Amino acid sequence: MHGGVSNSSAEELLGRIDGVGAVSINYDSIVQSTHTDPVLDIKIDMKEGAQVSDPARFADYVARVGWSIGEKDPTGGIEVVISSDPGVNFGKALESAGWTKVYFDESDKGRFNLGYNNLTRKLGKWPAEPPTTPLTAP
Repeated sequence: MHGGVSNSSAEELLGRIDGVGAVSINYDSIVQSTHTDPVLDIKIDMKEGAQVSDPARFADYVARVGWSIGEKDPTGGIEVVISSDPGVNFGKALESAGWTKVYFDESDKGRFNLGYNNLTRKLGKWPAEPPTTPLTAP
């Protein structure tokens, strides 16, 4: 453990948001030429009919909770998938809110990736403290 919160604590924080149905947080890995980097995968399923009124705030909160997980340093970055109907482009919303180097694809609106160096610049040294104010409405 490197400090920070556990996966289960992070899942609980995200699961308390109104409209969130299911949350799963796991590690995957990305193979570079000389080494393998852990990637933090956060998957959130919104309940049927749940509306996300502020996608940038919601995605920012998810990223901050992810960056506070202390199990493995996610040197491969964070991948987030938020399934909602209608689909919302959370990556584009984050970019509009001033995040840089957010990777997303118009054809898969709920998925976005945040690179490690960008997370460090934006949120500070890993693991950061989790957000102090819980997000209640997505």
